[in-house]
Amino acid sequence: MSGATPPSRGLVGFLDALRDAQMVVGWAADPKDRAARPVIRLMSGTEVLAECTADVARDDGNPGFRLRAPMPLAPEDFLEGRVRVRALLPGHQAGTTLAMTRRMREELEGAAGWEPTARPVAEAAPEARPGPAPPMPAPPAPSSPEPRPAEPFQPPPSTWSAPGWVPRPPAPGERPEKLRAAPSAPPAPAASPATAQPAAPVAMALPALGPDPDPPLPPPLAPMQALARLAEAAGRPVLHLLVPARGSVLGGAASPGLAALEELAASRPLLARDWVPLRHAFARLPQPATLWRLDGCSLSVEGCAALLTTLLAVLQLRYPKATGDLAGAASLIARADLGALPRRDLPATSASPGRQAFLGVSVAETEPALPEALFADLPTPRAMGPALPGLEAWSTVAAPLPWRVVVLAEPGLGGSAEPARIGWWLRRMVAECVISEALHIARPQAALGPEPDLVLTLAAEPR
Repeated sequence: MSGATPPSRGLVGFLDALRDAQMVVGWAADPKDRAARPVIRLMSGTEVLAECTADVARDDGNPGFRLRAPMPLAPEDFLEGRVRVRALLPGHQAGTTLAMTRRMREELEGAAGWEPTARPVAEAAPEARPGPAPPMPAPPAPSSPEPRPAEPFQPPPSTWSAPGWVPRPPAPGERPEKLRAAPSAPPAPAASPATAQPAAPVAMALPALGPDPDPPLPPPLAPMQALARLAEAAGRPVLHLLVPARGSVLGGAASPGLAALEELAASRPLLARDWVPLRHAFARLPQPATLWRLDGCSLSVEGCAALLTTLLAVLQLRYPKATGDLAGAASLIARADLGALPRRDLPATSASPGRQAFLGVSVAETEPALPEALFADLPTPRAMGPALPGLEAWSTVAAPLPWRVVVLAEPGLGGSAEPARIGWWLRRMVAECVISEALHIARPQAALGPEPDLVLTLAAEPR
């Protein structure tokens, strides 16, 4: 048909530099046709701020561009995802969001006063497993002499340098901060700089708790409650996420009431104070129906991105000092530009049939085609240890959040195989990420033993 839209074609390219606050320099090419000259657009949301053609000759043979913005741009505009540069072929609707080179990212971070996300290569050696990520800082104590009641979600304090979250190095003659260890652990011998090795995680001493005096809860709240009790005694932060079903959001979007499990969770203070209101957050989005796949329970790529955006918003409220790091994590989600990406058919599975009949017409289930090249300017996450069924562990030296995060999920909700799973994003956001799909059977001590900086529980609302 003459009026048919041409099929989308993936482009390759990078942003090389931001010069004089207004000139964006880079290149973009069509791998299938090197003579093609893509159109380059500077965008803020859906608004096109400036446009040019990639027709500048380069030594590497790729078509380059120099795109002038209509106003001065700050480094944070790129680092926090407020603006992006897209490349597309003339006559094609879908485009490719261009990532920054590592050098450009380092230059912008330096100009913005951020701590660098990329660490020295020596720290990223495959044989050297990073030690525990530094804990999230607690807000400063009030000046009032009256005793302050204990607040939820307050991890142990540490020493921090502004504006980043990288620990301050000890001054000359100052002893570095010791690792938090069990009381029975003997002190480690001092190591010379030539023989010092990365510290291994130290298991923390967990208190023994008696039986829960409250009536038992149904799953998945029962393991959440057990973990919350132990985490409170150990001083570790926990957040609980319950993925709502599509029917409970679309059918009750105008109702302020709680779902059945939410009402039970609200009756337990330990759960209520660390509960992430996903159902209410989803109901306030412009198109909540797109957050689930056709089965109405499994999250789509858009739904997983909305879950993580809500999680980062909660962390922002809890930890306002972490604004820069949390903005860096949010910029990874903003890179995806889900509404502008071409879509691909989902493979059929037992949970998702792939194609369904609607009024006699076969409908294919699709999702945004998110490429791994979206994060090509960042080091690749490294798997730690052998892969076990339902258990993953990742480390990323350039992650914007220098934390160790443990995710306890119900079967089918964790993992990192696809962008509709929380692990696909978290392994790039945090320094260390451990994901277990054993929420229903895991002992709380297993999640808190390696001193995590944050524990997430992830369950699904029953159909």
